[in-house]
Order: sequence, then C-alpha cells, then structure tokens
Amino acid sequence: MCLAEKILPPGKRHLENLPALVSEALEDSNLSLGQVDAFAAALGPGSFSGVRIGLAAIKGYCLALSKPIVGISSLDILLYQAAFDADSAIAVIDAGRQDVYAGYAKSISDRVPLIINPVTLAMMDFPMHFEEVMRRPTVICGDHVIEKLVINPETTELRMVEVPLPSVCGILAHHRILASGFDDVFLLNPLYMRKSDAERNASRSVSA
Repeated sequence: MCLAEKILPPGKRHLENLPALVSEALEDSNLSLGQVDAFAAALGPGSFSGVRIGLAAIKGYCLALSKPIVGISSLDILLYQAAFDADSAIAVIDAGRQDVYAGYAKSISDRVPLIINPVTLAMMDFPMHFEEVMRRPTVICGDHVIEKLVINPETTELRMVEVPLPSVCGILAHHRILASGFDDVFLLNPLYMRKSDAERNASRSVSA
C-alpha cells in the first residue's frame, strides 16, 4: 500500500526540493520520520546529480535513525512499472550524447525483475546488441528515447514511461526487505555506468 507519493517535474533543484517533499509525504501519511522502518533509494543510472543527492539524503536518514537501507536500480523500476506482465523486456534510459543505458530481463511475470548485464550503448548500436533478444516478442520500456531506437515493430512493443514512480521503488525495496536483502549503508554507491562530465574533464586535464 502506498500512503503518499510526491513527484515534481524534471529539473535541477533536487537538493532544495527533496526535504520539503519528504516532509509533505510524511504529513500526508500521518507518520514521523522515526516511524519509518526502512529507507529505499533509486541508484541510477540516470541524472548524476539527482541520483547522488537522493542517495546521500537517504543515507543520512538511515545513519541518523539507525534504520536499514535498500538500493534499487532505476532500470528495475522501469521494468516493474511498465513490463511486469511480459515474458521478456528491455528497460532503456536516455544517457545523453545519443547514448542509452539499457538492461534486459526475462521471465519477469513473477513481478521481481532481474536485469542481466546492464550496459551503456550508442543508440545506433542498440539493435545489434539486443539482436538475439529481439528476434522473439519483447517489450521495450522507457521514456521518449525509445522512439528513436531502430527496432522491428513486428517483434517489439514500445511502452512509454513518462515518470518512474517512487512507489515502484518502494515496492521493489519491500520485496528485498521481506527477503532480508538490506544493503550496507557505507558501501552502497550510485550506479552511474559511465564517467561524469567532471571526471571526463579531469582525465583530459591529466592527459594534457
């Protein structure tokens, strides 16, 4: 059961918006922060700043309150939200620069998706990488970037996800919690899957 869910349009004010959203969600749920049994966060891939800020905030709550934490892949969230009824599916996230993050899962009708070897790909390489998978009926889910992929419409079904839902992250975390699948708050890191612009620029500076 989802007691409250807060979603803002995409933007770059993650740090400023997050505390107020948490307070509003708790108020709507008639809960205090101390009454939360465990915390979950999307690990990415996705917006570097959004993932980093979200995970840092959740880690702070866990450490301050001595509560457990669960990290969930953003690709798994997409699969559960849009393709839980499919026999096989590919989750896709726009990585910018004509690249995508993508992950494949099969036999996900049990509602617990399992991404197999997530990758970062150029959009032009997507069909070749998943050629064997897409020879049979396959769902592709993600935001508007999936419309740019070159695919066979006879064997693939596109399912658009406008907004990955926080409640879906919570549901997947609940599955993990029931199986005692908590993460180590000190070892849990964002799933970036490639270097940030800052890291790339630093590498160029060292090379020069």
